[in-house]
Amino acid sequence: MGTLQVNGPVNVPVNHPWLCLAGPAGEGTNQSPDLGVSRNIGWWDAGRLSPLFFFTSYLLIMAETIASTTPTSNHKQTPRKPDDAALKKELGEIQASIDTLKKQNDAVREKVNKLSPAGKSAKREELFTKLNQVRDQQKELKDSKKAVLTQLDAIQQSMKKKTAALKAGQSKVPFKTTADVDRQISTLEKRIESGVKLVEEKQILSEISTLKRHKNTIDSFKDQQTELDKERKIYEDLKKNIDDSQMKSLNQEFDAIKLELNDIQESQKTYRDKRNQLYEEQNSIKAQLDQQYEKMRTLRDEHRQAMDEHFAHQRQIRDLRKEQAKQRQKEYEETQRKAQAEQERELAEIPAYSQEIATCETLLNYLQSYGNDSNATADAVNGKADANAKSPAGREADTTANIPEGAVLMKKADREEDFFVGKKKGGSKAPKEKKTDQNVKFPLAIMESFWEVKIAIPTKPAEFDATIEQLKERRDHFLSEQPKKTEENKKKAEEKIAALLAKEEESKSIEEPIQA
Repeated sequence: MGTLQVNGPVNVPVNHPWLCLAGPAGEGTNQSPDLGVSRNIGWWDAGRLSPLFFFTSYLLIMAETIASTTPTSNHKQTPRKPDDAALKKELGEIQASIDTLKKQNDAVREKVNKLSPAGKSAKREELFTKLNQVRDQQKELKDSKKAVLTQLDAIQQSMKKKTAALKAGQSKVPFKTTADVDRQISTLEKRIESGVKLVEEKQILSEISTLKRHKNTIDSFKDQQTELDKERKIYEDLKKNIDDSQMKSLNQEFDAIKLELNDIQESQKTYRDKRNQLYEEQNSIKAQLDQQYEKMRTLRDEHRQAMDEHFAHQRQIRDLRKEQAKQRQKEYEETQRKAQAEQERELAEIPAYSQEIATCETLLNYLQSYGNDSNATADAVNGKADANAKSPAGREADTTANIPEGAVLMKKADREEDFFVGKKKGGSKAPKEKKTDQNVKFPLAIMESFWEVKIAIPTKPAEFDATIEQLKERRDHFLSEQPKKTEENKKKAEEKIAALLAKEEESKSIEEPIQA
């Protein structure tokens, strides 16, 4: 339910149906302290109305006025509560994918465990041992022919260095032979002869110069190759002088072992490739598992965030409603205090003892006109009604608090005998009593009026004159005390209003530290 909030006075038509609380004609208009509008209402009637009626009227007027004047505004979409069933369904689908991937991962792991070099490791170690033994034998044989072998080693090292230097030099030159260089130089010279720009001619001449240097370098390669061939011939001649049958046998054995090791290495490579392939497949499955787990975490985080936003919005709504209810209660209490203060002032403006004076006047009129027996009772009742009509505040009948101590009402049978006196069966007529000696019986309304002004009720017509004098004295007393009592009533009203305002300020001072 929306909350009705209005700041400042609201212009509501004076003829609004909820403002038709008009008092008697001619009482004028009063300014309503809570709505800021003029309406024709008498505060003598407002005192009789329930505060809830005013508050309900206030809310209805505000609702109708704001509904007709406030434009519709666009509100932010309310966060909805996430669907737990949809979340469980999506999580179930993700979990099914995870279970499938786990089964695939277990299958790949089993393949990895079953994959093995099939006893090649032991054979490989055995061959390495034999190879080391052959190396040792070769070393012993070489040591026995150390001098020649030393010379052979020196020549071999020299050959390696020269070969490396020759290859390094050849790698720097883009041409292999001098003929290739001459062909390139001839091509460039023809370009110059055909005619080129000066800048381009300089570049070509520089390139020809570089090619000529390359030609000299290539010529030096021939000399290096010649020296290398000479050393190789010397190496071959020295090697022929050594009996290499045993060495040859060892070399053959070494080569055979090496070949077998190479076969094992090749099988090991196949094993490693297969194993790496399985590892890659396993890593791919793990990546998919991580993706599914991340998707599950993201889904749960989004659901949790949506739930937090939903509950936060609900808390905001509850806090807002609580604050609005508090504000409405505060406005209602303030309206009640203002209405009560205004009512207190209006009631204090009523002259004091107005009710008592009117009652005395009514009783005087009644006693003075009592000689007319046929109209006495009717006048008494009408007089009581006039007294209530003249009283601005009105008075409810009170049959307990205002009855004098010791007074007892007559029984219904006794009262009926006073008004209906008949003949006794078989008896003669009784002589009529004189009116002055006859007991007087008053209606209950007249008796209540005597009790109200604290005057003894006359029981005989002979007591009327004394009672009339007492009523006049009582009336004059009320009239003389009326200004003083009215001022006292005004002072008490202002004190009561001040107490209400002090209570309001005290409540505000208590609320401010709490809000701070």
